[in-house]
Amino acid sequence: MSELNRDQDKSLERAAPALRPSGAVPSPPPPVAKIVGLSMVRLSLALGVAAIADTIGIPFGEIGVVVFDVCVGLVLFAILGFRVELLFATVLEAIPMVGMFPSWVLAVAAIWARRPKA
Repeated sequence: MSELNRDQDKSLERAAPALRPSGAVPSPPPPVAKIVGLSMVRLSLALGVAAIADTIGIPFGEIGVVVFDVCVGLVLFAILGFRVELLFATVLEAIPMVGMFPSWVLAVAAIWARRPKA
């Protein structure tokens, strides 16, 4: 009977997680911005692409503007990942007279402002 108790005690010791000593401090979690993938380089690159797109998008014809804006949206989605702000900017840029408004820059600026601070 005592052998069964010893075997049960050993199995319980293996199953129980190791507890930290009371003075141990847990390591801090990684910054939230790194988890989300929004580094300063990616945000700066996206802002540059948005500024260039808003600057040179005007001379194209109406069909060319829609194709150009969809391509810019895909590039920004590739850089920043799926963001609702970029989806709204893509729709706004497809509207004929609203496309003159710098919506790409404002969308990237809104993403930059909403990013979690580490």
